[in-house]
Amino acid sequence: MNKKLIVIILVCIFGITFTSSVMAYENLPNTDDEGCDIISDDSGFDQLAPGEMIIDPTSGISGNLTNLNGANGLKILGDYIYYNFDWKHGAATTAQGVIDTGYGDCWGLTDFSKMILEANSYTVKVQQLKTKESNNHRRLLVKLNDKWVTFDPSLCTKHYKFKPY
Repeated sequence: MNKKLIVIILVCIFGITFTSSVMAYENLPNTDDEGCDIISDDSGFDQLAPGEMIIDPTSGISGNLTNLNGANGLKILGDYIYYNFDWKHGAATTAQGVIDTGYGDCWGLTDFSKMILEANSYTVKVQQLKTKESNNHRRLLVKLNDKWVTFDPSLCTKHYKFKPY
């Protein structure tokens, strides 16, 4: 007998049900009489286009990296980098790679810092420059009080002997 015919007969006998993960959670009972307390009224979900999502880039990061502002916010970020990550040649070059492995090169640590600072409404620019250690070093320029200041997350690591404030 033809394999296609066997498959058709089995499908007709047993049927096939495709359930998405969204549908699987759709029918769960809501035990919260007040409604969903995870989403606040000002979440912006009612303004999303179909298929659009709100993603918090800091959601998978332990520690308090929200509500950072000013020079103190840079200090908090520098301390966080010191205690949670380290610089390593050839390590992760993206923010997610740094989060996943705990190690990053200047590109990865800069990408991570940029993501955190932008999530906290800082104005930042990635600066690529030549140093004695690298022809393609990356660091950030951060706008504070209408002036651009340098924030080099690689120098905030144990590898470069950073001392937390």
